[in-house]
Order: sequence, then C-alpha cells, then structure tokens
Amino acid sequence: MEENTVTLEIGAGLALTAPTRLRTNIILVVGQTPPPLGGQTIMIQHLLQGTYRNEKFVHVRMGFSDGLDKVGKFHPSKLLELMKVLIRIVAARLRYKADILYYPPAGPNFVPIMRDLAILCGTRWMFRKTIFHFHSGGLCQYYSCLPWPLRKLFDLAYRRPDIAIRIAASTPPDAVFLQAKHEFIVHNGVPDDAAIYFKKYPRTALDSQRKKGLNILFVAVLREDKGVMVLLRACRMLKEKRIDFVVSLVGKFVSEEFRKLVLNYVAEAGLTDHVCFLGVLDGDAKRAAYYEADVFCFPTFFDSETFSLVIIEALSFGIPVVTTRWRGIPDMLEGSGAAFLLPPQDEASVAEALATLAADKDLRRKMGENARRRYVENYTLDHHRAALQNAFDSLQNPD
Repeated sequence: MEENTVTLEIGAGLALTAPTRLRTNIILVVGQTPPPLGGQTIMIQHLLQGTYRNEKFVHVRMGFSDGLDKVGKFHPSKLLELMKVLIRIVAARLRYKADILYYPPAGPNFVPIMRDLAILCGTRWMFRKTIFHFHSGGLCQYYSCLPWPLRKLFDLAYRRPDIAIRIAASTPPDAVFLQAKHEFIVHNGVPDDAAIYFKKYPRTALDSQRKKGLNILFVAVLREDKGVMVLLRACRMLKEKRIDFVVSLVGKFVSEEFRKLVLNYVAEAGLTDHVCFLGVLDGDAKRAAYYEADVFCFPTFFDSETFSLVIIEALSFGIPVVTTRWRGIPDMLEGSGAAFLLPPQDEASVAEALATLAADKDLRRKMGENARRRYVENYTLDHHRAALQNAFDSLQNPD
C-alpha cells in the first residue's frame, strides 16, 4: 500500500504528523482487447497499459467477437466463450483477491445485454465494489423493451454501481437511470501518433505531392448507421456539381448484403472513379490515410455511438471534420472551430459542407489547426488517464 501522511491537530499550537495507508485497489477488468480494433477494445487496452497511483489490474479477456462485423450477433460458439469467461472471473477473483469489478456494459442490443445479465448476475455479488464504464450508450433506453422477467434480471445485474463512467455529458443518462453512487465523465483519448508521423513525413512534402481535388476520409465499420450511405449520396451530389473529389472508406463491411448494396449504389451513381474501399488498416497504413486526407467525414447515427475514437484520431492529425450532432459528438467538437456539426441522415447538408471545404483551402487549413489544438488540449491519452485516476481515487472514500 502507498503511505501518505496526514496532520492531526493536538491541542493549541501542537501538531503531529501521522502516516495513513491508502488501500491498493485490485481491480478485475472484464472486457475485450483487440482484436477486433474498435473503440471499446482499444480503450480497455489503454486502461490496462496505464500506470495509476493505487490501482493494480487483473484482466479477464472476453473474446466473443473476432471482428466488428460479428459484434452484437448471436453464434453458438459464444455460449462456450460465456462459460469460459464466468470460470475465469471466479478463478481470478479467488487467486488475486481482486474485490473491485470493472465492466463495460452493453449498448442497446439484445444479444450483448443477455451476455451481461449472465455475467453480472453470476459474478457481481462476489465483489466489494463495481465500476461500470459506458463505452456504449443507450442501455437505459432499452429497458422498456424487455419483458418483465428480464427487467428483474436487468435490475439485479446493473443497478447501483459504485462508480459509473460516461464518456460524454450528452450521451444517454445511463448512470442516473441505474442509480450509480458516483458518476464521472471521462473523455476518450488516443496516443499522439500524428506527432511522430509528422516528424517522419513533414507536411511540406505532402503538399508538394497532393493531387487536385478534395480527399475525403471515412474510418469505421462499414454499416448503414455509421453513415456510409449518407456519405455516398452526398458524394453523388458533389459529382453532379462537378466538384473534383475522391472518398476513401477504411473498414470492413458489416455484412455481405450491405457490401452488395453499397457497390451497386456506387456503380449506379457513377461514383466508381471517386470511391476507394481500403479495407481494415492499422499502424502506418492507417496513419497514412489520415495524413493524406483533406477532410474527415463521419455522418454517423449509430445507436451506441458515444465518443468516437476515429474523430479524435482525425483531430490529432489536424483534419477538418464533417459529422453529425449525435450522442457525445457535440461534446467533442462544439465551439472548436474544427468541424461542421450536421443533422443526422441529412446528405444535402453533408454535401454542402464538403463543397464548402473543397472550394476554400484556407478554411481547411484554419479548421485543421483548430482540430490539432482541440486534440492537444483535451484528448491526449494523458488527459484520459488523469481523468480515470480521478475516478479511481474515489474508491478510497469510505462506503
């Protein structure tokens, strides 16, 4: 345990300094780390790799999905994984004497909620305290959709956590709904890979190689509610206005059916020469995609969207952002001068914003500078871990 000192006043003018011992919190983290590469898995990995004052972590990895296209979908193999996770939680609790449970609750999706009910009802009672970190938002909005027996299990699994961590103030009020004893807002953060990349490849080199036309970037799993079709319909409008552009989509298709839908639309709209599908990128290949982009376009209306890491990555690379006024995104960008915040599912507004940026290089430069500043001042990994430490410090308070 870490030893601090506290000053005790004894009578008038006499003070004694006595040592106090802070509890070392052994926290059992139940959550998936990459693969797949998603916001929640990446942030749990950053949590485990951090250094904190009085916290030690034991990790029980969930491995229900090896790809983002499988998240939230039932498969018989997930039942076997569920049993393994339950066994590993019990074993870790006994072996390491971890008495605090850290758990990322599901979003508004039936299959992950059923998983949570099994895990939390089966193991939460073993722990002195519970921390819920809402990487997905909207759990509270799903409660009324459940039948009465499942609502009882829902209450047993989720109600009254000791700490609830939300990623943004504008995300659904899951912590209040679940009657959390303490609530903290902890914004996501990412490492400053952009700074390292800029040293290797200065912007002046990029400017000399840049082709004519607007380079638009989208990064996420390719699915309807991440705004893929909204972006493509906006691109069709750009083409009709004879605006020169190319859009690069980074990510894996959520299904074969959606892939066919998208490819058919691209062909029918005459966008074949304007749209590139780059698949899943990581490391320097992903950094290069951000580095070469003029604008990051992410017109999401995804139910579980909270505080998107891809937007933070775009800010770190100093790229103007075109996105939606949805879930926690306004908290990220409001007043930054780095983004166009638009209504969800409004391709005309997306097209107008992209056209404005295509026509004004100085505006792109200014918004890019604001984007980089927003990242440095708010969304570095150090900022994220300092806010997490503030939440963990509350564990020292008596119940």
